[in-house]
Amino acid sequence: MNDKKIKDLAKVIKEARREARLSQAALAKQIGVSDKAISAYETARTTPTLSKLKQISKVTNQPLTYFLEGKVDNAVILQKLQNIEDEMKEIRKLVKETSK
Repeated sequence: MNDKKIKDLAKVIKEARREARLSQAALAKQIGVSDKAISAYETARTTPTLSKLKQISKVTNQPLTYFLEGKVDNAVILQKLQNIEDEMKEIRKLVKETSK
């Protein structure tokens, strides 16, 4: 990964954490690293492993493509629509169960 891509990834990680309203310490705890590691990711001193990036993606509720391709509005929208569809399925299931 070249320097620009590393810096872009660092910026996106920081943006995603802030959008999720998480402190570095809170994100760190949820993915099993130190807050210093999150700081290092966000300042491009080091990059997270793909496994850690997947965890950051999950915790911040951003699709993995958000981190790998930069901010992709369509991907974010599609992920949110998928989340809504999943919630609607659960609601329908609960309504069906309670109407019996």
